Amino acid sequence: MRLGAEQRVAKKGVYWLVERRFPLASRHGAEVLATAFERAIPLRQRERRPGGRVAVHPDEAVFLDVETTGLAGGTGTLAFLASLERAAAEMRLSLEASEAIYRARHYILDRGAARKPLLESVALLIPTA
Repeated sequence: MRLGAEQRVAKKGVYWLVERRFPLASRHGAEVLATAFERAIPLRQRERRPGGRVAVHPDEAVFLDVETTGLAGGTGTLAFLASLERAAAEMRLSLEASEAIYRARHYILDRGAARKPLLESVALLIPTA
């Protein structure tokens, strides 16, 4: 793959992983990435637990995007790409201080048989709430 993808082999299939890191000081269009992490994200009523938080700070959040082959659901619809993004502090070996980054991981299928191991890998990265 020309994306710089790394092939991952699981018991029940093969999928590809592309990982990108962006310093929060970098720009995405006209905006600096860090500005997206300045305010808490309000949770909708259905996203709240009884007695739980009403907002989550973006640096605690994992953003998930799943692309499929169809919109209708059911037979023939296949998740072929899952993307996980989050802000994180990453230690650089040459520096004592950590640098805030935005990390994006894209999990890509090239065969339907790898759907389960891909989704299982994604699920492991989503912290329990």
